Amino acid sequence: SSDVCSSDLLARMVKSIMASAELLQASAAAVAETLISEDVDLAVIDIDGDPEGGIATLRRAKLLATPVPAIALASTKRLRDHARAAGADELVGNPPAFEELQVAVMRALARPTAVR
Repeated sequence: SSDVCSSDLLARMVKSIMASAELLQASAAAVAETLISEDVDLAVIDIDGDPEGGIATLRRAKLLATPVPAIALASTKRLRDHARAAGADELVGNPPAFEELQVAVMRALARPTAVR
């Protein structure tokens, strides 16, 4: 749907917030789950596209020995509540306003578990 942020637009937004970021993109939750590892500094997960898969990816990120900070993008309060319960560090509307995403990225990376 047009009100959900495309992965390319999201990648451009993150890249403009952190120019030095190396981005890994996954168009499906099943792929994203395979990419989540302790080498990842931050996960930005679109919960709207595949709520069950997005929540599973979020849980995987938080269950690692060194949990990966995670931002959940969700357009409804119900999905944001599910994401928070699954361990999301930050919740952002979907599509995200640039400034809202920027603040969420900085806050998520400032958490002690994000220090490498």
